[in-house]
Amino acid sequence: MGAIIRTLFQMLGAALGMYGIMTEENWLALSGPAVSFIILAWGVWARSDANLLVSAANVPGTKAVIVEPETASAIPNDKVASAASYGSSGSNFA
Repeated sequence: MGAIIRTLFQMLGAALGMYGIMTEENWLALSGPAVSFIILAWGVWARSDANLLVSAANVPGTKAVIVEPETASAIPNDKVASAASYGSSGSNFA
């Protein structure tokens, strides 16, 4: 994701410089922190608890990710379930 964002910013910087809207020095001063902030925000969002559970559920071969009932109800994924809804006896893990 970071590489895509950096490439888009390089293209935007080239266009702004070509049309005389910004100088190279101004663009470098603004784009560096902006790219860092965007990548940081993406990382925080992608690694949130809900997104980590959805990622775990999407691993090939995963039958279910068992979590607390309130967490399971907040995540719209069929493989994320509470122990009560999935079967507390463990028989569904076969």
